[in-house]
Amino acid sequence: MSSTLVTAVEYERHRFDRSAARDADSLRIGPTVELANGAVISGRFSAGYRDFSPLNLTLPRYRGFVGNARATYTLLDVTRFDLEADRDVDFSFDGTQPYFLQSGVRLSVSQRVVGPLDLLAVAGRRHVNYQAQGSITAAQVDTIVESGIGFAIRANQDLRLTVLYDTLDRRSNGRFGRELQRRRVFASMTLAPQ
Repeated sequence: MSSTLVTAVEYERHRFDRSAARDADSLRIGPTVELANGAVISGRFSAGYRDFSPLNLTLPRYRGFVGNARATYTLLDVTRFDLEADRDVDFSFDGTQPYFLQSGVRLSVSQRVVGPLDLLAVAGRRHVNYQAQGSITAAQVDTIVESGIGFAIRANQDLRLTVLYDTLDRRSNGRFGRELQRRRVFASMTLAPQ
């Protein structure tokens, strides 16, 4: 059982043949820590600094913290917590708001009830802050909230069946009618041979 620490420097040039307003250069510096499976907390964590520089001077430059985390903690071998969190810059579909800064967190909890049956709960929140060109358009901000409950059945050591009812609500101050309410029930089967 061991952990790994890697420090990386990334330089990227983004060029779009049909949408030059999205062209940008990016420098990212930061360490990544990977905690071994079997540790009290296992997962992968990275944090650092990013300088995202659009070539279009009417767009604001982003300089600041970026990072992501994927962590798992198991309590008394019956309750499992999975945490996902991130903050970073990404490109948008909207040409007047070519990129956005997003940050969010998602927690899922799995509680063994009896035998192969687990109860599941999921909750998350994400903010998406778009960056607009010039001062003609106001930057759009979306807030996305999700939650869900369900159950899982471990058919054997390698096979798990999951049924989840989840909700997603997206609120936006944008002009594109991006408000969304989604309710769904879905099932999945995971096969992970040991």
